[in-house]
Amino acid sequence: MRSFLASAMVMAIVFIGPRSADAQDMEPGLIIAFNTTTFSGDATTEFDFRTSFGGGVSLAFTFPNGLSIQPELRYIVKGAKSDSAIVTGEDLPLRVKSTISYLEIPVLAVYSFDVGASVKPRVFAGPYFASKLESSIEWQSTRGGLTQSESDQSVESIDLGFVLGGGLEFEIAGERVVVGARGTFGRSDVRNRPDAPLRNTGLEIFTSLIFQ
Repeated sequence: MRSFLASAMVMAIVFIGPRSADAQDMEPGLIIAFNTTTFSGDATTEFDFRTSFGGGVSLAFTFPNGLSIQPELRYIVKGAKSDSAIVTGEDLPLRVKSTISYLEIPVLAVYSFDVGASVKPRVFAGPYFASKLESSIEWQSTRGGLTQSESDQSVESIDLGFVLGGGLEFEIAGERVVVGARGTFGRSDVRNRPDAPLRNTGLEIFTSLIFQ
């Protein structure tokens, strides 16, 4: 955990500090996203993906060489579901669905390729910090019956990880738009269970409107 935070701080200093005087522009943006997430790790339960929508805002600090540093503020829902969860004290597996909402702050290094065309490819990567807003769990017997739910207090309040992705930037009716995909890879244990760690893992399709 400490090494991850140290790496994030070093990245911020390396990219932002020496280049701040050369920054050409600040570009705010609006993000709308469709994401699918699950848990990866060593638990005995096999988890499937669950889907949700999210969004947020961004502020890109651009430089002449195609590089930009883009912090974001996003609302995102993560979690997972399973049709065969093994729960202590239950005779049969359960259908479960975990829902965790976060306020997430990624800090991305973005590189845009100037290919001399109207469409510009871009790639990006960087760490994220997420603070839990709410968490709940739903469950139902595999035989059917009533679906029950409650607040899930076992979920940790902080999630750390990194983002990798890419996209295409183009113009529509004079507005700059980015369409792309990103993977999120949590490095924190969602429940703080060293014997059976679970980490948030997701894939997202997003659209971003860049204000000029």
